[in-house]
Amino acid sequence: MLAASAHGGMTNERRQVPGACDTHMHFYDSRYTSAPSSLLRPPDATVEQFRQVQAGLDLRRVVVVQPSTYESSLDPTHQYADVTRLVHALVEHAPERMLWATNWPHPGQANPPSLHNLSRLALEWMPDALVRRRILVDNPATLYGFDPVVGLAV
Repeated sequence: MLAASAHGGMTNERRQVPGACDTHMHFYDSRYTSAPSSLLRPPDATVEQFRQVQAGLDLRRVVVVQPSTYESSLDPTHQYADVTRLVHALVEHAPERMLWATNWPHPGQANPPSLHNLSRLALEWMPDALVRRRILVDNPATLYGFDPVVGLAV
């Protein structure tokens, strides 16, 4: 159990283990469009605010999970232009931290994306072959302890 200090942080004797990781947290930013089916519309939760949480809990690592607020695009044609800017920013900033997820079988979507669109998105959102391999193959292998894939052309 952690004990909060008067300033909102944890007391030294009750801090987390060195190297502790928050394995599920979100950022919210009203500059990005929420999914139309989203029931959760929280106020902005910024990187700066999370840095305070990190300091207060002495967290050294973090896994950012895309919140359900942004789960689906507003684009019914599955071109995803409204989320492409966000995806490109994430892939450019930290490709070594990215994973690909299809969200199959696309619960709650009456018109799910086709396999063709999913394949097109992978190429569009990860145009560099080495970055694409990192996100689709190497990062999941590292994270989940899969055997390395050798001899795979990029």
